[in-house]
Amino acid sequence: MALNGRCHENIVKDEASTIVQGMGMNRIVFILLGVVMIALVFVAGCVESESAGNKAYSRDEALAACQELCKNSKAAGLDLSDGPCLSNQVVRDWVCDIAHNPRQNVDNVAENQCQSFLKQEAHHFIELDENCNFIQSY
Repeated sequence: MALNGRCHENIVKDEASTIVQGMGMNRIVFILLGVVMIALVFVAGCVESESAGNKAYSRDEALAACQELCKNSKAAGLDLSDGPCLSNQVVRDWVCDIAHNPRQNVDNVAENQCQSFLKQEAHHFIELDENCNFIQSY
């Protein structure tokens, strides 16, 4: 009978060991899934915020923003007669510049031009006349 008791005891220990090992694997899998889910949420949030910050603006959106800035600048009494750069980034990747139509020498003076376009930090420009009328874009 002692033999049967020992056999029974070994079987119980083996079953208990298997259950504990199974729970350990389940726990590891559960933790790994949790880490993966958190990482996915984090990455998705980063991608979304980057893409929102990298919105490409159309010429029409840049033109509307530039004309609004021009009108507000005139209303505030800003002298536009020298053809100043109104904004080095009226919207992302676009500058807003005032010039004369037809072009005058003062329009070619470096301090009247948008530096971010000259430095190729912005790749597009809107050019308006002193009355906020569209001249050209690039």
